[in-house]
Amino acid sequence: CAREHSRFAGIGAIARQAGVPPCLVALRTVPRGAAPPHMKAKKAAQVLGVNEGDDEATITAAFRTRAAQWHPDRNEGNRDEATRRFEEINRAFRALNQNGNTAGEAMDLSEMLLFFQFMMGGASQPTEDAAALSVSELKKRLEERGVDYAGCVEKSDLVELLERETAEDQRRVAKARRAARKKAQQRRKKAREKAERNSSEEQDAALVRVADAVSSGDAALARSALDEAERAHLAPGDKYARLFEHARELVRRADEDEARAREAAASEKASREKLEAKKERREARRRAEERAEAEARRKKELREAARKEKKQKRR
Repeated sequence: CAREHSRFAGIGAIARQAGVPPCLVALRTVPRGAAPPHMKAKKAAQVLGVNEGDDEATITAAFRTRAAQWHPDRNEGNRDEATRRFEEINRAFRALNQNGNTAGEAMDLSEMLLFFQFMMGGASQPTEDAAALSVSELKKRLEERGVDYAGCVEKSDLVELLERETAEDQRRVAKARRAARKKAQQRRKKAREKAERNSSEEQDAALVRVADAVSSGDAALARSALDEAERAHLAPGDKYARLFEHARELVRRADEDEARAREAAASEKASREKLEAKKERREARRRAEERAEAEARRKKELREAARKEKKQKRR
């Protein structure tokens, strides 16, 4: 705890030289490995009074307006509430800002100085004239830096010591800025290399699948391999143009065979339906003929019965 307190005290001294307000330092000087509470994009948009889909310029303008409104130095009568709201606005901006660190990722000292100095206008506050300060003020400034001024007899000694410490603080801040820029560049370079490496691996895997499909003559595998190559943005070029042409030919032939099979199936189905209809018509004619024959036999039997009955009566 003592080491962390000492580290935070050093941060405060350097931040003052960089022109960063103490309240801003208090917001992000967390131990390495810790992280502020994560804020969802919807909640962050409500805090800043913007929409989730707004561009960076709109979000930055809203952040500046809200930050100026709730700056603790402008709300002396309600400093605790202002500090809480100011920290909430800061976390909301971090959650929506696509070009900054991701939400929930703690900044180290150099990144914090660069970030807040950029957001507050891009330039540090002017340094004060040490010679214009009184002896008590000079001693106070040196005590804030933890500098021993016991060997200083004259005011000029105190001024020289303070100026030397101020220059050293400015060198440390400049070094922190350079380190932060270098770290950001390295992070972006690693991200690009990782994206390129992943893309290259995907392209190599797609190329191997296309070759396997051509070797096996599997049209379905060739189709999926070509789709995978397209998703990986694989341009075959002259070296593998023939291989991809073979794969496309497999797919084309499979499509033609499938189309012919569908046509044959449709033709066979039509012929089968035609035969079935013809058979039904033949069966219907047969049943109609049988009914007609049965009706003729019945009428003939009735006539025969009537003739026999008439003949019997005459007898």
